[in-house]
Amino acid sequence: MQGWLSAYESYRLVVGVVPGDDPAAPTGAVNGTADAPLCGADLRNAMLARGIEMPAGRAEGANDTYVYLDSNGLPQQLAVCFVQIPWAEPGATGGSVRVLPRNVMRLAGLTPSLATALDHFIDGRVDARFGSLRELSAAASTSVASLPWSADDRDGMGGGIGRDENQVVNLTAALRIAY
Repeated sequence: MQGWLSAYESYRLVVGVVPGDDPAAPTGAVNGTADAPLCGADLRNAMLARGIEMPAGRAEGANDTYVYLDSNGLPQQLAVCFVQIPWAEPGATGGSVRVLPRNVMRLAGLTPSLATALDHFIDGRVDARFGSLRELSAAASTSVASLPWSADDRDGMGGGIGRDENQVVNLTAALRIAY
């Protein structure tokens, strides 16, 4: 994650706008508009066109994907994208919540144990609703209550209880980026 955060920041500093935005008419949104993910070949091409070094990934030309083993010892693939999404933040008055567009790094393919470990490392607590790292489905929630992550490593792909021979279910997280 740190490598991609550094690449994002380098792009912003070199080009003067966030990745995929138009320097002539900046919107502040990744890819120039809300909910338009910058992923895969488009992400790599945007970085390469501006001379931005990308972190190593699973293979040459796959800088935005990584492979790791889940708690059952089976392979999982993590994919990184940048996108602007609705993001809930504290409102102007106590107890109020407002939803604003924010740029995030979307992490797809996280097992629940990896998601909660990253959440604890980044935010100091495990909560899918609050903090800089959130479960994507909870990022715009205006609830004032904490939420647990929607699954754990006992949940298998396709629903049901995971067994040793099943891949662990995947979650998608959003990490808020300062700009």
